Amino acid sequence: MGFHISTSEVPTLGTYRIAKYHHDSVTPIKGRGRNAGVRPLANRRAAHMTLRWEGKVTSPSGAVCDAVICRLYRTDCVTFYESGEVRINNGSYTTFSTRLFVNAVLHSRQRVSSIVGDRSLYSIYHQDPNGETTARLLEKEQEFMFSGFIDLKPDGLPLHPETCVVHRVDRKALNSVRKLYAPFIRYATAMIKIGYAANVGLNRDIRDQHVEDIKDTGIEDWPGSISSQLFTYDNADFLCRVMRHNNKEDWANALHAMATVTMVPEYRHGFNELRYFYRPDHMLHALKEAPKYAHRDQVFVCKELPMGEYKQDLNMKYMDSL
Repeated sequence: MGFHISTSEVPTLGTYRIAKYHHDSVTPIKGRGRNAGVRPLANRRAAHMTLRWEGKVTSPSGAVCDAVICRLYRTDCVTFYESGEVRINNGSYTTFSTRLFVNAVLHSRQRVSSIVGDRSLYSIYHQDPNGETTARLLEKEQEFMFSGFIDLKPDGLPLHPETCVVHRVDRKALNSVRKLYAPFIRYATAMIKIGYAANVGLNRDIRDQHVEDIKDTGIEDWPGSISSQLFTYDNADFLCRVMRHNNKEDWANALHAMATVTMVPEYRHGFNELRYFYRPDHMLHALKEAPKYAHRDQVFVCKELPMGEYKQDLNMKYMDSL
């Protein structure tokens, strides 16, 4: 388990009015040390979590007003403006501790979570007519992506919302692409059953020799010859060119390369050493995946989701290879 801060004593603020009241109720740390004059947000020994008041600052919408700023270490993570606006700022630290801190001081119906890389997701739950927070009703939830920081209006919605764009498979285009590779897939399916059964295990030396054999062909783009990655967009394009042409020798080399790189090291009953075993299922899956990389500009289409709706883009791995 990784290290993260404790927010058990951090108060929920949510608005400028509450934040200002809490600020005024906290006595600054006395003395001459490096923390002298700061106001702890929680426990007075937790001087890495502080809040401060600043007057006459410019809000995200351009209004000049006062603000209370909640700070974690050296990052002003949450700023509550007197105008009712809020800025959530991850800075350059999209860490678990940062999200814990932000979520601790925000309103209970607001939350920040991580997506991938430096991207974050802001979620807001609306209230029903009885005034109860309906976090359990997912259809009441709105989600917005952001990087670095996001500015919120007094109602909690983003000032400059970003729509979510995902890549969907064009089934008609994918079926057309697959027809180009149907002869090779039929060949591969038959050959895998004959020469690459799942119960076949090779010792490390023989498996290493297979890798060297691939490199000795003089073709550096065979999958697995450059790195342990199954595909990059370069070797997927190369593999697909081989699969499209009716050259059985190249087909056999491609299948051998794919069989080698998809082998899995295992200890199995009956063997007294670690051995590498073929994975026919992985081979066929990889061969069917390669055209999605090579024809990514034809197979995938962009779809913009309605404002406030977020879905993970499961096909982004293909588009990242462009």
